[in-house]
Amino acid sequence: MDTHVNCNAMLDALATEISACRLCDAYGIDVAHMPSTNRGVYPSILVIGVQPEKNDAKALRPFSGPAGRRLFQWLASANIGATQDEILNRCYFTTLSKCYSSGSRQVANATKNCFAFLSREIALLKPHLCLTLGPEPLATLFKYNGPIGNVVGRIWTERTLGIELFGIFPPECRIVPLPSPTSRWLRNDTNQRLLDDAIAILRANAAPSTVISFPS
Repeated sequence: MDTHVNCNAMLDALATEISACRLCDAYGIDVAHMPSTNRGVYPSILVIGVQPEKNDAKALRPFSGPAGRRLFQWLASANIGATQDEILNRCYFTTLSKCYSSGSRQVANATKNCFAFLSREIALLKPHLCLTLGPEPLATLFKYNGPIGNVVGRIWTERTLGIELFGIFPPECRIVPLPSPTSRWLRNDTNQRLLDDAIAILRANAAPSTVISFPS
């Protein structure tokens, strides 16, 4: 079977498994369960946010609310696609917590329960490029807890972000941190310029065949 077809079939099966999970219910974590949604395809640029938006369950698409609209604008300006459908054909969208919940403690607890699903998505996708949204994916995946302004606007690997052993990303995967699309951090002109630098990096490095360039 073609590798792309086989991987997409496994991603579809995993999405169905995620939608059927009730582990948080068993632990008393209040979440709004997500149906199986169109997250994108393999091979992909992997985009990792914190949790689904409220609208995603009805839209059956990731990042379907206000944060998603801004995110898709960023990706369009990086020439990843002119429309959401084009972007979904180049990106795979996922989140730390696979279901929506209110309150940071609920989200943090759900994230712990969902980590095995995220690890399996990464193993299937073997991304060449990963975009993280906000500080939470950086802390969860790379144990980075420093200021987000120190990492946005630059390109990283798992190793340069601090994971020396037992990484879950391919060694060739490059990581481009972005702020949360709804963050007040963006109101600062200096931070906006860092975002512009990150989008320029994406524009230069999004193609699978591109040689990844590290700005000085």
